[in-house]
Order: sequence, then C-alpha cells, then structure tokens
Amino acid sequence: MAENLNDFVVQDLFNLNEKNTFAFKYTVTNIAASSTVDGAILDTMIVPTGHNFVPVAVGVFLNDTVTAGTATVKVIDNGTELVTGPEAVLDTTNTVSDFGYIALPGSRVIVAGQQVNVSITGNGTLAPTGTADAVVHLYGYFEQVV
Repeated sequence: MAENLNDFVVQDLFNLNEKNTFAFKYTVTNIAASSTVDGAILDTMIVPTGHNFVPVAVGVFLNDTVTAGTATVKVIDNGTELVTGPEAVLDTTNTVSDFGYIALPGSRVIVAGQQVNVSITGNGTLAPTGTADAVVHLYGYFEQVV
C-alpha cells in the first residue's frame, strides 16, 4: 500500500498507458545560491535512434536542509532546461526532498540524438545549513517514432 501522495503518483506513472517507465539517477554537487549545477550520471543518456524520451517526473533528495530560498530541479534537453517539463522545488516547506510531475505526459518529448540531463538552480537567497549535494531521479519512458 502507498505510504503518501508521492507513492500514489509514482504508482500511477509506472502504469501510465502501460508504458515501460525508466528511472535515471543523477548526482548534483555543491548547490549554492545564484548558481545552476548540472547533474552527473555514470553514462551519458542519449535518446536512441528511432525513439523519443518523454520525461514524466523528477524527485530530489538533498543531504542537507534548506533554511532559506529555493532550489529548483529541471530536466535538460541537450543543454537547455525544459520550460514545460517536470520540476521539483526545495524550499523552507520541502526542506530535503520534493517530487514533481507533469499533468500531460507526452506534451514534451526529447528527440533521438539529444542528451538528457537534470539541473538544480539555487535562487539568490538559497541557504542550506552546509554543503548541499543531491540525488535526482528522472522518470520517463521511450516511445518509438514511426
């Protein structure tokens, strides 16, 4: 049984149109005020030929506590943050974790050959209690291009 609302959302995402949903794990280090830091992944994720990648959700888990400001997680399509993609926000309410998803999966796709990444941007007043590092999970699925 799901423990909280985010568990229900994740279960819903994994049943999304019976798609094969994937999760990619990124690490983001040294998140600070007035800066954007891209994620790191063991192997670069490039969308394979003949497919699109559909980002559905992001989850972020911080090793520290946000005491002021915000840190926003976004999906990156070949170096450009998606304006309409899923995002999560760490702030004084969600101090160590957050989960965000898009209401209309498939409304934004990343095409074949593009690199998929995540970023975290700290606003000018972001104040973690120490050095802020995060793990970000990106959820999505591949659709075949016909």
